[in-house]
Amino acid sequence: MLKRLDDFLEKIERVVIVGLFAALIIVMTMNIIQRNVFGQSSHEILEYLPTMVMWISLVGASLALKEGKHISMEFVLRFVPQNSKDLLHRLVAAFGCVVMLICLYLSRDFMVGELKIFGAKGYVSSVIPIFFATAAFRYFILILYPLHQNK
Repeated sequence: MLKRLDDFLEKIERVVIVGLFAALIIVMTMNIIQRNVFGQSSHEILEYLPTMVMWISLVGASLALKEGKHISMEFVLRFVPQNSKDLLHRLVAAFGCVVMLICLYLSRDFMVGELKIFGAKGYVSSVIPIFFATAAFRYFILILYPLHQNK
């Protein structure tokens, strides 16, 4: 059941990344054409480009976590007996899950501040708590099903 939910989440993330990346390219291209042909540039549109990059980065980081392509410290695992690796992978995943849950809790305060400062525009930063929730979920799945078992 959790694996199915994770696979469904992956499909949504891939659609979001492709859509945002396509929108990013189109908006940047249109702005360049507008600036070079018509001599004007839309600064309001340019303000959203860093936010789009942040969304692409965090959603991509979540996908990397699912696929096991995230940065990890595997040096110690080279020297650990094979029968202990499973336990260590689960402990690392549990630690990651706890850290992501703490960050999720703290991101709530961040979102409250964003909404106070920017009003409805503050919702563009909602990717931050979404990322921490997704990462916590992915680490929880890694506790149950360590990646090395699938390889």
